[in-house]
Amino acid sequence: CRECAGKGCERCGFTGKMYPASVEELINREVIAAFRAEDGVLHGAGREDIDAFMLGDGRPFVMEVLAPRVRHVDLGALEERVNAYALPRVRVSGLVYVEKGAVEEIKSMKVDKVYRLKVIYNEDISIETLKSALAALSGAEILQRTPARVAHRRADLERHRRVLSAGLEELNAAQKYFVVTVRCEGGLYVKELVSGDQGRTRPSLSGLLGQPLKVQELDVVKVEGGISWQDHTVKGRRQGTSSTRT
Repeated sequence: CRECAGKGCERCGFTGKMYPASVEELINREVIAAFRAEDGVLHGAGREDIDAFMLGDGRPFVMEVLAPRVRHVDLGALEERVNAYALPRVRVSGLVYVEKGAVEEIKSMKVDKVYRLKVIYNEDISIETLKSALAALSGAEILQRTPARVAHRRADLERHRRVLSAGLEELNAAQKYFVVTVRCEGGLYVKELVSGDQGRTRPSLSGLLGQPLKVQELDVVKVEGGISWQDHTVKGRRQGTSSTRT
């Protein structure tokens, strides 16, 4: 909880947390039990908002196991235990042991992402106008100030990120929504790419179309690039931190 820093207050229902469970907690419960460890710390790439679905083959992460009393467990069996507890919210796959250097690499890795967004609008839009606006965003460099929705907890900075491509999947004029696919550099605030965030993101789809837009659904279809587990997998000695995608 940002209000009480975990101590417990009215805002968080005296739980100390903003949400009932985190991805880290859903995974490390069984990890801690299997390794008889003090804790398990998640280091992940491609973090998203709580209302976004992570689809496709997921995102890479390293689970750092702290003070394990057991140094080796069957990772296939552990994977089954984690999924039995965490599904349907989280699923892990491909667990392997990795060297400690994987933690630093995954923290510093750069990835591109592919999003699918369902966007609602008010005024009529022709398919030609919408495709033209998306074409203008494709390849464009986007200037973004820290979004207003997170400005209370993050420094107010300006960042440059590039939209690699943007295309239309569906336009439903009767229900006034459309679905687009956006491929972009990691770190781009894609919701604000659509809404414009009152001018804090330029250019934006809302600005190009001349009307307010809102992202109703957000899916991460793919996380591209990233770490090569083969470079970090422990060979011979079955020790280290475990890594996978979620």
